Amino acid sequence: MAASTHREKRFICTAGRGMEAFVAKEVTNRCNGYNVKLHQGKVAFSSDVLPNQLLAIKSAERLMVLVSLHKTSSRMSGRKRRQKSAFLLSSYLAKSIVVDDTSMWRSVANIWSGFQESALRHVAETDENSVSGPPASKRMKPDKTHLPSVVPSSPSLDCLSFRVSCKCAGKLGREVSSQELSKAIGVRLGLLTSWKVDLRSPDLEVNVHVNDDLCVVAFPVTKFPLSNRPYLKTFGLRSTVAWVIGSLAEIQPGDVVLDPMCGMGVLLIEAAREWRDSLYIGCDLSGSQLSHAVDNVGKAAAFNVLLVEGDGTKLPLAAGSVDAVICDLPFGQQHCLPEDIDKLYKTFASEMRRVVKKDGRLILLTSARNMQILSQAFTTCPSEHGVDPLWSTFSVAASHSVALGVLPACIVVLKRKCEDVTKKDEDTLKGSEYNKRIPEETTLL
Repeated sequence: MAASTHREKRFICTAGRGMEAFVAKEVTNRCNGYNVKLHQGKVAFSSDVLPNQLLAIKSAERLMVLVSLHKTSSRMSGRKRRQKSAFLLSSYLAKSIVVDDTSMWRSVANIWSGFQESALRHVAETDENSVSGPPASKRMKPDKTHLPSVVPSSPSLDCLSFRVSCKCAGKLGREVSSQELSKAIGVRLGLLTSWKVDLRSPDLEVNVHVNDDLCVVAFPVTKFPLSNRPYLKTFGLRSTVAWVIGSLAEIQPGDVVLDPMCGMGVLLIEAAREWRDSLYIGCDLSGSQLSHAVDNVGKAAAFNVLLVEGDGTKLPLAAGSVDAVICDLPFGQQHCLPEDIDKLYKTFASEMRRVVKKDGRLILLTSARNMQILSQAFTTCPSEHGVDPLWSTFSVAASHSVALGVLPACIVVLKRKCEDVTKKDEDTLKGSEYNKRIPEETTLL
């Protein structure tokens, strides 16, 4: 009996720094991923689910069909690199990258081809969203990198056109020209497969990323990154980070989820679209930010999101009314001065103690340098309230370092430490002067 020619379907997702573990968890749970391998900025895995399930991944930047992944050092030592000219080095690398196995390249191209109908629908929904205001390090910038258009019907594998996009990094990047390497790979791949090079409008993009340690070759399955959400009119916090924050909140059906400083509403929308059987409340002092949030909520058809204009430290909510809080706190760069961060975080912590239920949780995003200020604000009881269990402190259940562009940040998970708040205590708090926060007129948007 002939041996089976079935090839394991391998994929690779690119991820922001610190997001790799979240991507690995999502592909395992959402896509039944197996043989999951984490690398810096990348997650490789196998999966047999349908394309639309893979295209639904929320925590990754891009999804690609994996051709090969190997250690650069195992193919060529630093001594050999130094002995070769840039041209010879490019040729040597191209030879190691373009494996002399036509059936392997055609097999991977066939997997890529199977994605194109689903990918077309994904791209059709992804328009070039307008971004209002100047770009900032915390905001997601739309990726307008030109990738080949996805065609309605998959092209024949016998007459594919392709283009090689190569990126060289590390010490190797100073020795090898990305353009020369792309050219060398393109020549070898064209001769091997009989595919035609097309630099303007190819059917297939061949992405190659080489650094001192790793070489990755993959075929992107969509024109735009998965992180470009088609349902957002105005970009705010990076959507992949927003989705992860929502996932950490452990949102259950019927929960009341609050973002007291919601900005453009990206956090709320990402959560509301994924965990639909809950109520989401967003509050912000800025009318212009809320205007963008209203537009985003409308485009996303997030009908379970309620927006309120008001102060996130003086909320028009009853005590113990919120199950979970998700919030992108000011970093002290745009919306708050650095010297005011300590006071703001303490005031914010006091209000969260009031509105969050005794078994509630908070998932907060802050900069790495503000992490200690945030921890002290939430884990220390205000002196004026002594050790009253009503003013129980929170504990840091987990913290995750992520990068927002070049800015180091932390996602902090906080939970109540006190476990003995009685019904009588709760009734006392609900009737206290401190709870009289709901103004006569509250603006709902």
